[in-house]
Amino acid sequence: MHIVGMAKDQNGKDYYLVKNSWGESNDFKGFLYVTKAYVQYKTTGLMVNKKALPANIKQKIGI
Repeated sequence: MHIVGMAKDQNGKDYYLVKNSWGESNDFKGFLYVTKAYVQYKTTGLMVNKKALPANIKQKIGI
C-alpha cells in the first residue's frame, strides 16, 4: 500500500488516503481511507537479522 494523501472527516479525525494493490474494484476506485492508528499498528513491525544487532542488545533479549 502507498500513502498518497491525508483527509479529515466531519468530526476532525485524521485519515490517510492509501492506494491499494487490489485494483480498482472498490467504491473509491483503488483507494481507501485508513486511520492514523491503523497505519501505526500495521507499520511498526520490522525484521532485523540477529547478526546485525549489537552485542549488548543480543544479551538483553537473550540471543
